[in-house]
Amino acid sequence: MDIMQREGKYPLPPGAPEILGVEFSGHVVKAGEGVSEWKEGDEVLGLASGGAYAEYMVVPHRNVIRKPDNLSWIEAATFQALVVLAEVKKGDHVLVHAGASGVGIAVIQLARLYGATTDFAEEVKKITNGKGVDVIIDVVGQSHWHKNIDSLAFDGRMTLLATLSGDEVSKFSLRPILYKRLRIQGSTLRARSEDYQAQLIARFKQEALHHITGSSGDGQIRTYIHKVYPWTEIQDAHREMEANSNSGKIVVEVV
Repeated sequence: MDIMQREGKYPLPPGAPEILGVEFSGHVVKAGEGVSEWKEGDEVLGLASGGAYAEYMVVPHRNVIRKPDNLSWIEAATFQALVVLAEVKKGDHVLVHAGASGVGIAVIQLARLYGATTDFAEEVKKITNGKGVDVIIDVVGQSHWHKNIDSLAFDGRMTLLATLSGDEVSKFSLRPILYKRLRIQGSTLRARSEDYQAQLIARFKQEALHHITGSSGDGQIRTYIHKVYPWTEIQDAHREMEANSNSGKIVVEVV
């Protein structure tokens, strides 16, 4: 998302700042009028419509979660795609593309937390005995489209989060979508309403947050950090991400 916005390929939702970044962690400097659950000095993490690259930012009070004590500041920094939209459930087979990315690693672990099995594209039919997968989380787009449709089982669900390989599929048949009763949905969390984001964060806090630990912990969901950059080296961080050489999250610290 950050790279696409920087290149002018990601239209900002109304009211969003032009400053990059939607995920953040930090200290509360000041709470707004009528806000009672937060006070100065509280350690939090959360989501914003933009501005996370800045030293200070303003976010709705419901868009932050108290930082767990077992997560460091670096480790505190895609629940929606898998659980809310794709409605993953115990026994489902889930196919995750770009599995070594920060999003991919998180989705794989969340799928396991909810009792699903994660598969790789080339192994789908073998692992599922020809059935296909129930859920696909895709950030690749054009180059994976035909294989995605072929890999989905009857009543399968696919959530499209990005189109890294391209936006247009030149030729494809609608018949498998109709015949297999497929559900294909795109999603950009950033453009969602404040109420939707608040409800999502509340559900994540209730269902998943207490399972998260650092990479050396014993939680069912672990945070894996590829590399940490100071904000003065943000261009190097973007180059690393564009090269697809990361395994885990790339984090930028404002120090």
